[in-house]
Amino acid sequence: MIVMAGIALQAGGLDSLAQNFEGIIYIINIQNGQDIYCYNGLPGEPWLFPVGSTIKPFTALAALRKGVWDPEQPFCCQPAPIDSPLTKRCWYTPGHGVLNFPEALAHSCNLYFLELASKLDYKFFLEVLEEFKLTVPDNLRFQNQTQKLKAMVGLDYSLLLNLKSLLRAYAALINGGILFPENNQTPNILKLSHDNIFLIREGMRLSATIGTGIKAQEVVGETPILSKTGTAPYCMEGRYIPSKTHALFIGFAPENNPVWGVLVMAKEGMGALEGAIKGGQILKYCLQN
Repeated sequence: MIVMAGIALQAGGLDSLAQNFEGIIYIINIQNGQDIYCYNGLPGEPWLFPVGSTIKPFTALAALRKGVWDPEQPFCCQPAPIDSPLTKRCWYTPGHGVLNFPEALAHSCNLYFLELASKLDYKFFLEVLEEFKLTVPDNLRFQNQTQKLKAMVGLDYSLLLNLKSLLRAYAALINGGILFPENNQTPNILKLSHDNIFLIREGMRLSATIGTGIKAQEVVGETPILSKTGTAPYCMEGRYIPSKTHALFIGFAPENNPVWGVLVMAKEGMGALEGAIKGGQILKYCLQN
C-alpha cells in the first residue's frame, strides 16, 4: 500500500494498470504536493519529453496577462488541406468552426492558439514557463518566428520539459496558485488572476465533456473531471521521427474539489486516444480507492 498524507492507494492495482505500459504515469495530491505514484516504463529515458498541446494553457496565460488577446472574441477555425504547413492548419483539418477561448482549449485548436501566439512576445511566454519552474532548454531561446510559434503551440519537438514539473505546474493552475516543488520543499505562491484561471479551468472542464479529453471522462464515469491532452512530436534518445507521436494526458479529479492529479505519457499514440483512455483508467482507480 502507498500512503501519502492521509491518502491510501493499493499499489497492486496501479501496478496492474501500469503493467507492460510503454510510457510514464505520475500521480500527485494537488492539495499538498505529495507524490502518490510514479512509474517510468521507458528504461534509460529521462523525464524530458516534447509536451505537445499541454503547453497551450501557459501560452494562453502569458497572452491574457499581457492583454494581447480578448478571450471573448470569437475565432473561426477554417478547413485546410492536410498537406498544409503545420502553422497554417489545425490538427483537425475539417476545421472546428467558431470557437471562444474555453472551447478552443477544450478542442486544443491549433489555429486558434497559433493566432493567439502570433500576438505574444516570445519572452513573455518564457517568463511564464520560468515562473512555473518549467526549465526551458537553452536552444528554445534563440529561434526564428516560425519556430517560436510552433514552440508556443506545442508543435516543436525541441520544447522538452520535465513531465513531473509539468504536472506540478498544472496543479498550481488548479489549486489556486500553490506550486509544490518536489522533495517536500517550501511551496511557491503564484499570483494568478482569478479570471484567467477560471477561463483555463473552464477549458479543461469542457475538454472532458465535449473536447479531446472526452474518452477519459467516459472511462471515469459520472464523476466530473478536468483534463488536457497533447499529441507531441516523437523524440526518443535524441531522435525525432516525424511519422510518430507521443500521447499525453493531464487530468484532475473530482472536478469540483480536485485531489488527484494524473499525468500519462504513452510512448506512441494520440493524447485524445491512448493518453485519455489510460488517464481515465488511472483517475477512475484513484476515485474508487
